Parts: sequence; C-alpha cells; structure tokens
Amino acid sequence: ISNASATIAENASNNSAVVNIDDDNTSSDLDADGETISYSITAGNGDGIFGINSSTGAITVVNNSKLDYETTTSYSLTVQATDGTNTDNATVTITVTNVNDNSPSISNASAT
Repeated sequence: ISNASATIAENASNNSAVVNIDDDNTSSDLDADGETISYSITAGNGDGIFGINSSTGAITVVNNSKLDYETTTSYSLTVQATDGTNTDNATVTITVTNVNDNSPSISNASAT
C-alpha cells in the first residue's frame, strides 16, 4: 500500500468516506499471489475518530463528535495491510478543514 492524503471537513457526519487504501498490485483487495488483504489502523487514531473496513481498506469517520479543526488540524494514521504472512504499512495524512461553527443565530419574534 502507498502513503495517501485526504481532506475532511470538521462537520463531516459519521460514515463519511475519507479515503480508500487499496493494494497497489491490482484494483481488487488481493495481493500479487491472489491472497486476500486485510487492513487495519495501527497508530494515530487515539481519539477513535476514524475506522477502516478490514476487507476493502475504506477509511470513514466513525466518531465525528471529536472531529474539531480548532483542536486538531490534521491526523497521521498508520495503516497496515496484511495477507496473513506479509505486511506493509502506509501513512495516511488527513487534513481537517475549518467550518464556521460560530455563525450568528437569531430567532423570530413578535411584539405588540
């Protein structure tokens, strides 16, 4: 697998797609020998914001409550791919973009 980068808005909802890490031998999740590849996040996800589909390598947002640009502007995940015998690691850098979460708010009113 190869290093990758992605961008996600701080207000992304849970299950939002971030990036798909796929083996670089084929477009399927098989290695050059035809063995199934399994994916995992092994570091950089201490807040549990991101998850990875172990079969497809698709990284998604799983806990958006901690996704906050003002707290953390980027994440560096270590992702591992294994065929059960051999492993490879890649760094996935996810940049968080700012959203104006302090916009003014007013309510309708009536007066007599």
